[in-house]
Amino acid sequence: MDSGRRRAALLYFGDRGKAVMIKKIRVAVYRAGREMVVEEIPAGLASYQGMVGGLITEATLANNLALICNDEGINLALPINRTYRFFNGEMGVAFGDFFVCRIADADYVGLRDEDIQKLPSVIDGLTESILNVLRMRLDSEA
Repeated sequence: MDSGRRRAALLYFGDRGKAVMIKKIRVAVYRAGREMVVEEIPAGLASYQGMVGGLITEATLANNLALICNDEGINLALPINRTYRFFNGEMGVAFGDFFVCRIADADYVGLRDEDIQKLPSVIDGLTESILNVLRMRLDSEA
């Protein structure tokens, strides 16, 4: 995905019909080897790239959620972090740090409490057997 495609997140309030730009968004951050934490990060491409350590790419999850990770995670040999489920049920593997946010009107916006509760159904920890299979596959491709 073109890392410049997304604009800074906007959230439109019905309050008096005004559009308000969100300066920070609430995301679930998954750092390799650590537990998930919920953080507020500045909205914008530079912030997103800083979170993942490079160019970003997006994996679309269920419930209008997006997983944002480093587009070159495999090539940079970033550590295997977690598996996840795409919106269609297929599995993917995230390399390096990533975060999850919502998508609304083609923009990244903050997570709601109910979104955070749904994350275990789309983001999985890695069992040792999954890690071993992934390591063997990556070694055979090298």
